[in-house]
Amino acid sequence: MATSQARCDRLLATCENANADVTICNAGLQFCRERSTFLIYETGRNPYDISKKCIGGYAGLCYPILDMAATYMQRPDVQQALGVEPGFEFKQCNNDIAGDFAAAGDVNRPSHQIVADLLDSGLKVLVFSGGLDWYCNAAGVRSVANALAWTGQTQFLAREEKPWLVEGAIAGSVKTFGLLSFAVVYNAGHMVPMDKPKEALALLNTWLDGTLN
Repeated sequence: MATSQARCDRLLATCENANADVTICNAGLQFCRERSTFLIYETGRNPYDISKKCIGGYAGLCYPILDMAATYMQRPDVQQALGVEPGFEFKQCNNDIAGDFAAAGDVNRPSHQIVADLLDSGLKVLVFSGGLDWYCNAAGVRSVANALAWTGQTQFLAREEKPWLVEGAIAGSVKTFGLLSFAVVYNAGHMVPMDKPKEALALLNTWLDGTLN
């Protein structure tokens, strides 16, 4: 991964400079995936929680509970109670729609400036990551939060990321300035509320009431 990073960065930059040309962007994306995501697959680890093995296969997102949820949602009595049309098939992810987004080059289009625009329009933003998540890993999410071009960027960058406590115990780290807050939840993967429900609730509530600091 490390030896391919520089080339991957150049290809992603080429995509952006080409105004997200689908052919150029998808070629770069394929190269980067082969030298990152696909390598994780070869290890058998769960890319959403690198501390665990992938159980149930990558098509099932490595979480058996999601397969159980899909089975539950397919039950006729459940669908009847929900008022679902007969013959409806519930799926965790719609690969056809995902494929259409990828074919249009959507995967490669940067969207972080939208977050910066929200901040400059006066809306509070909380950006957080589970410390064990590889797909949306804390290092990458942190770099995006720091790179947001908004009016408080300089002051946000100057802030120190400090330990974040829940009921007196260190639950992660946090950095806040103005309307932007960034937090890492320790010992949690992509599914933070599932892995750390108490800490996830505390994170949300303290962010909403302004006491996350």
